[in-house]
Amino acid sequence: MWAMKQRFLTWQTRRAANKKTVRNTVGYDKARTIGLLFHYQGPESAGQVRIFADRLREEGRQVTILGFVEKPLENAPQGMDLYSRADYSLTGKNNSEAAKAFTTTSFDFLFFFGDLPRLELEQVLAECKAQCRVGGYQEHATPYFEMMVQGPAPNQWEQLFRQFTAFTQKLRSAS
Repeated sequence: MWAMKQRFLTWQTRRAANKKTVRNTVGYDKARTIGLLFHYQGPESAGQVRIFADRLREEGRQVTILGFVEKPLENAPQGMDLYSRADYSLTGKNNSEAAKAFTTTSFDFLFFFGDLPRLELEQVLAECKAQCRVGGYQEHATPYFEMMVQGPAPNQWEQLFRQFTAFTQKLRSAS
């Protein structure tokens, strides 16, 4: 069943990635809404993303966290929404209310933590309305990001947080 869903999801993701979405990046100092998208791989990854979210909140930003998990969890981590493969219809449509809300929110910045290709994450990145999508450099992922940072591996959280923040803060002079 997943193979059929995957075909439809691949088609929808490519269509969304090729769609011309107008993005108007603001300077980091003016950014108020930030989305964090990550691949949930256990309590450690959720805790690390929560630490970054808390830092952003201390700066006065509104933060929304969405994680992808392979199979639904009985007890989702507090303060973040999760979606899974079970949320996809036969035609590859994501039926998760949390994912729908996330993709329709016009975040000033969306920070992505994880490796691609992961079709379920690519779909959210392709459909999102964020003004600037930021992720770690991955050659095949260029359609999904306005800014990619070359550097630490996706599991080196602290270094990734520092790099994301450092590069986006330099956008002050660009806006």
